Amino acid sequence: MTGPKSVVMGTVFGLLASSCSFAAQSGARTLFAKGAGLVPSIFPGWQFVVGEYVGGLILIGLMWLAIRLTRRFAPIEVARARAQESQDEGDGDARLSWREKLRARDSWRWSRSAT
Repeated sequence: MTGPKSVVMGTVFGLLASSCSFAAQSGARTLFAKGAGLVPSIFPGWQFVVGEYVGGLILIGLMWLAIRLTRRFAPIEVARARAQESQDEGDGDARLSWREKLRARDSWRWSRSAT
């Protein structure tokens, strides 16, 4: 899916996920460290929320435009093939529980193909 529907769906899911973003936590910590009260640093106000969402929409629009303009130069099919290969490599561990994966020596090995 590459049309406007997928952009809208990604925006909605990103909006829902942004309430627990690390950036918001980092910003609150910085405000608190610089002397803001505890409650105002956690709930910085409506201006911050509006700015975050409007800025997010602007960023999404700019990135969508940049991708539309440069898509013909991007090796999309090569990237998709590599992503599928890396997915297939990990399927061997699908039958193991998370405890077994933690104990398996191969789970702790860093593979160059993953980077």
